[in-house]
Amino acid sequence: MHAVDPLKVVVDLTASGADGFEVERDLRGDGVVLEMADRTTLVPLLTIGDDRRSVDRLVDALRRSLARRAGSGRAAPVAGVSWRISSRPVLSPRDAFFAPRERVPATGAAGRVAAETISPYPPGIPAIAPGELLTAELLDALRDETHAGSRMAGASDPTLATLLVVRS
Repeated sequence: MHAVDPLKVVVDLTASGADGFEVERDLRGDGVVLEMADRTTLVPLLTIGDDRRSVDRLVDALRRSLARRAGSGRAAPVAGVSWRISSRPVLSPRDAFFAPRERVPATGAAGRVAAETISPYPPGIPAIAPGELLTAELLDALRDETHAGSRMAGASDPTLATLLVVRS
Protein backbone atom coordinates (compact mmCIF):
# COMPACT_ATOMS: atom_id res chain seq x y z
CA MET A 1 0.00 0.00 0.00
CA HIS A 2 1.23 3.50 -0.75
CA ALA A 3 -0.05 6.93 0.09
CA VAL A 4 -0.81 9.66 -2.40
CA ASP A 5 -0.99 13.34 -1.58
CA PRO A 6 -3.97 14.64 -3.59
CA LEU A 7 -2.80 18.22 -2.99
CA LYS A 8 0.60 17.70 -4.63
CA VAL A 9 0.15 18.70 -8.25
CA VAL A 10 3.15 18.72 -10.58
CA VAL A 11 2.79 20.56 -13.88
CA ASP A 12 5.26 19.55 -16.60
CA LEU A 13 5.73 22.38 -19.09
CA THR A 14 8.08 20.53 -21.44
CA ALA A 15 5.60 20.06 -24.28
CA SER A 16 4.47 23.70 -24.11
CA GLY A 17 7.92 25.14 -24.72
CA ALA A 18 7.27 27.70 -21.96
CA ASP A 19 9.97 28.58 -19.44
CA GLY A 20 8.89 27.65 -15.93
CA PHE A 21 10.55 30.66 -14.33
CA GLU A 22 8.67 33.03 -16.66
CA VAL A 23 5.37 31.24 -15.97
CA GLU A 24 6.11 31.44 -12.24
CA ARG A 25 6.54 35.23 -12.52
CA ASP A 26 3.22 35.49 -14.38
CA LEU A 27 1.43 33.37 -11.78
CA ARG A 28 2.93 35.35 -8.90
CA GLY A 29 1.66 38.52 -10.59
CA ASP A 30 -1.80 36.96 -10.59
CA GLY A 31 -1.53 36.15 -6.88
CA VAL A 32 -0.92 32.43 -7.36
CA VAL A 33 1.71 30.93 -5.05
CA LEU A 34 3.96 28.08 -6.15
CA GLU A 35 5.83 25.73 -3.89
CA MET A 36 8.51 25.27 -6.52
CA ALA A 37 9.37 26.14 -10.11
CA ASP A 38 12.22 25.30 -12.41
CA ARG A 39 12.70 25.62 -16.14
CA THR A 40 10.22 22.85 -17.01
CA THR A 41 8.19 22.12 -13.87
CA LEU A 42 5.74 23.91 -11.59
CA VAL A 43 4.41 22.72 -8.24
CA PRO A 44 1.49 24.91 -7.13
CA LEU A 45 1.02 25.38 -3.40
CA LEU A 46 -2.34 23.79 -2.62
CA THR A 47 -3.68 23.15 0.88
CA ILE A 48 -6.81 21.77 2.47
CA GLY A 49 -7.92 25.41 2.75
CA ASP A 50 -8.12 25.78 -1.03
CA ASP A 51 -11.51 25.50 -2.66
CA ARG A 52 -12.87 25.31 -6.18
CA ARG A 53 -12.52 29.08 -6.60
CA SER A 54 -8.80 29.15 -5.72
CA VAL A 55 -8.09 26.15 -7.95
CA ASP A 56 -9.99 27.83 -10.80
CA ARG A 57 -7.85 30.96 -10.23
CA LEU A 58 -4.71 28.80 -10.57
CA VAL A 59 -5.98 27.16 -13.77
CA ASP A 60 -7.06 30.47 -15.32
CA ALA A 61 -3.73 32.14 -14.49
CA LEU A 62 -1.84 29.15 -15.89
CA ARG A 63 -3.87 29.23 -19.11
CA ARG A 64 -3.21 32.98 -19.56
CA SER A 65 0.50 32.52 -18.97
CA LEU A 66 0.82 29.55 -21.31
CA ALA A 67 -1.09 31.41 -24.02
CA ARG A 68 1.57 34.11 -23.77
CA ARG A 69 4.64 31.91 -23.13
CA ALA A 70 4.06 28.65 -25.06
CA GLY A 71 6.67 28.04 -27.70
CA SER A 72 8.55 31.14 -26.58
CA GLY A 73 11.77 29.68 -27.87
CA ARG A 74 13.06 28.34 -24.59
CA ALA A 75 16.24 26.41 -25.14
CA ALA A 76 16.18 22.68 -24.58
CA PRO A 77 16.32 21.88 -20.86
CA VAL A 78 19.77 21.44 -19.42
CA ALA A 79 20.45 19.26 -16.40
CA GLY A 80 21.09 21.32 -13.30
CA VAL A 81 24.64 22.14 -12.34
CA SER A 82 24.40 19.81 -9.32
CA TRP A 83 24.03 16.89 -11.73
CA ARG A 84 26.35 17.77 -14.58
CA ILE A 85 29.51 19.23 -13.03
CA SER A 86 31.68 17.19 -10.70
CA SER A 87 33.43 18.90 -7.86
CA ARG A 88 36.91 18.21 -6.57
CA PRO A 89 37.44 18.21 -2.81
CA VAL A 90 40.79 19.62 -1.71
CA LEU A 91 40.07 20.00 2.05
CA SER A 92 37.74 18.12 4.33
CA PRO A 93 34.41 19.92 4.79
CA ARG A 94 35.21 20.36 8.49
CA ASP A 95 38.65 21.87 7.84
CA ALA A 96 37.23 24.25 5.24
CA PHE A 97 34.26 25.23 7.39
CA PHE A 98 36.43 26.16 10.37
CA ALA A 99 39.32 27.66 8.37
CA PRO A 100 39.82 31.42 8.22
CA ARG A 101 37.67 32.72 5.38
CA GLU A 102 37.20 35.75 3.25
CA ARG A 103 34.58 37.09 0.86
CA VAL A 104 35.75 37.50 -2.73
CA PRO A 105 34.04 38.64 -5.93
CA ALA A 106 32.75 35.65 -7.89
CA THR A 107 34.83 36.83 -10.84
CA GLY A 108 37.97 36.13 -8.79
CA ALA A 109 36.84 32.92 -7.07
CA ALA A 110 38.00 30.33 -9.65
CA GLY A 111 40.88 28.31 -8.24
CA ARG A 112 39.89 29.09 -4.63
CA VAL A 113 38.50 26.65 -2.04
CA ALA A 114 34.85 27.07 -1.06
CA ALA A 115 34.03 27.88 2.57
CA GLU A 116 30.24 27.65 2.14
CA THR A 117 27.55 25.39 0.73
CA ILE A 118 25.56 26.51 -2.30
CA SER A 119 22.56 24.48 -3.42
CA PRO A 120 20.61 25.57 -6.50
CA TYR A 121 16.91 25.14 -5.80
CA PRO A 122 15.40 23.27 -7.33
CA PRO A 123 16.63 20.56 -6.87
CA GLY A 124 18.28 21.70 -3.61
CA ILE A 125 21.31 19.44 -3.97
CA PRO A 126 24.63 21.13 -3.16
CA ALA A 127 26.68 22.12 -6.17
CA ILE A 128 29.37 23.51 -3.88
CA ALA A 129 30.36 22.32 -0.42
CA PRO A 130 33.07 23.59 1.93
CA GLY A 131 36.46 22.25 0.90
CA GLU A 132 35.71 21.95 -2.81
CA LEU A 133 37.71 23.67 -5.53
CA LEU A 134 35.78 26.40 -7.31
CA THR A 135 36.25 26.12 -11.07
CA ALA A 136 35.36 28.61 -13.79
CA GLU A 137 33.01 26.01 -15.32
CA LEU A 138 31.14 25.57 -12.04
CA LEU A 139 30.93 29.31 -11.35
CA ASP A 140 29.67 30.00 -14.90
CA ALA A 141 27.00 27.30 -14.59
CA LEU A 142 25.83 28.67 -11.23
CA ARG A 143 25.67 32.18 -12.66
CA ASP A 144 23.58 30.91 -15.58
CA GLU A 145 21.18 29.16 -13.19
CA THR A 146 20.90 32.27 -11.05
CA HIS A 147 20.07 34.40 -14.10
CA ALA A 148 17.48 31.83 -15.21
CA GLY A 149 15.75 32.14 -11.85
CA SER A 150 17.09 29.33 -9.67
CA ARG A 151 17.40 30.21 -6.01
CA MET A 152 20.77 29.58 -4.37
CA ALA A 153 19.93 27.99 -1.03
CA GLY A 154 22.62 28.24 1.61
CA ALA A 155 24.60 30.89 -0.24
CA SER A 156 25.77 33.73 1.98
CA ASP A 157 25.18 36.00 -1.04
CA PRO A 158 22.18 34.60 -2.96
CA THR A 159 23.06 36.78 -5.98
CA LEU A 160 26.43 34.97 -6.18
CA ALA A 161 28.18 38.27 -6.80
CA THR A 162 30.52 37.23 -3.96
CA LEU A 163 31.50 33.92 -2.39
CA LEU A 164 33.04 32.83 0.88
CA VAL A 165 36.36 31.07 0.32
CA VAL A 166 39.12 29.71 2.53
CA ARG A 167 41.65 32.46 3.14
CA SER A 168 44.87 31.76 1.23
